[in-house]
Amino acid sequence: MNNTHPASDAATQTHSVLIIDDSEEDRYLLKRYLKKTGLSLLVLEATNGQEALDLLTTTMEDLTKQHPALRAPIVIFLDINMPIMDGWEFVGELESDQHSIELEPMVVMMYSTASESEEKDKVHQYSKIKGYLVKGDSTVESIKQTILDSVTIDQPS
Repeated sequence: MNNTHPASDAATQTHSVLIIDDSEEDRYLLKRYLKKTGLSLLVLEATNGQEALDLLTTTMEDLTKQHPALRAPIVIFLDINMPIMDGWEFVGELESDQHSIELEPMVVMMYSTASESEEKDKVHQYSKIKGYLVKGDSTVESIKQTILDSVTIDQPS
């Protein structure tokens, strides 16, 4: 899949976010929220953890050759339950240092319909996961604040 959806001209964007979710509808809704934040972001998408790892290695290399100012995603919005490689497996791979992925200042936000406390508690086992957003409970403002807390972004005036 490896889709990119620029909110504006990709050549002027230096920040990107990655949505990893097998639900096309959930990716669409989160992209709308991201657009409504008013932040200039390149939105990357993957439908499972393995596709995301491929995107973060091969595809990011290709994108940065085309757009040298583009950096690795600053925030990854990660679903938990997906086929092929789920969210927990993805984070385990990301933290294993087996991949040549630029991890700073990247943060992972779990973004799931699961609201059970055991899923939320599991977040603390991984250093790259900075929080847990429940689908349907998130607002444009909470998503924007998550991104702004991750990195300094010039905001439109």
